[in-house]
Amino acid sequence: MDRLLGAWGIPEDSPAGRQRLEQALEERRGLAEGEEFKPIRRGWCLGKETFREELLTQMSARMGSEHYGEERAETAEALAGS
Repeated sequence: MDRLLGAWGIPEDSPAGRQRLEQALEERRGLAEGEEFKPIRRGWCLGKETFREELLTQMSARMGSEHYGEERAETAEALAGS
């Protein structure tokens, strides 16, 4: 814990120090709205195109009720193009 707090410039592990860490992390989370995080927030698959294609192939064989809108639509689209 001391190492983590120290990385954020917080001198000691105390209730006040942990509160400051929480505030710092929340501030950083608020700033993390850039384009670099868009695939994580919007997409269902993060990785190279070949990885996505492999997942689509697997999903077409195992599509279940736990798979939702975008996954189903993209799987159907990929199958239609085959």
